[in-house]
Amino acid sequence: MHLIYGSHERGIGIYNIENNVFILSVPRVASDTLRYIANNSDIWIHENVFNVVDEVSTIVVMLRDPYDRFLSALNMRIFTKNHNTFFINQLFDKCDLHFLNQYAYMDHVQRTLSNKIAYFYFNDAVFAEIAEVYNLNELVDAPRLNTSKKFIYHVDKHKIKEMYKQDYNLIHSVNFKNRGPQ
Repeated sequence: MHLIYGSHERGIGIYNIENNVFILSVPRVASDTLRYIANNSDIWIHENVFNVVDEVSTIVVMLRDPYDRFLSALNMRIFTKNHNTFFINQLFDKCDLHFLNQYAYMDHVQRTLSNKIAYFYFNDAVFAEIAEVYNLNELVDAPRLNTSKKFIYHVDKHKIKEMYKQDYNLIHSVNFKNRGPQ
């Protein structure tokens, strides 16, 4: 049985049936773009990594700066829910899946399949970088979907670093295939 956060099953992502590359999906880290790729391709399918673990040669994990991811999720929630009055505590009380740390979506994958993981630091060119490393040319032109309008530009960075300590620790402990955090 797979743990589910909201509508996001742990281990879910897209799988390239020709190259045996799997890209793990994490909310606010290009998850809508991954869905788009699978929905518009004959070689990418929606899948759970644990269902294809024997076939998968590489599991691509994109990690995003937790501060940027938090602001993106916050702005998405404000824009999509049309909140006139917005209380951030309500989001955490309801455990909105977009605000869970990234580690929650990939901890089991990391613990059980670490030898297959390739980390990429999320940026505007990440799909082109993944495409270059794994010869997946269809990723080069992947559209950037669900980019949120910005209403809030800054929050207390120290609080975010406390809240997402596991993510920051993970980011600083892995080797990225592309250029990591600066």
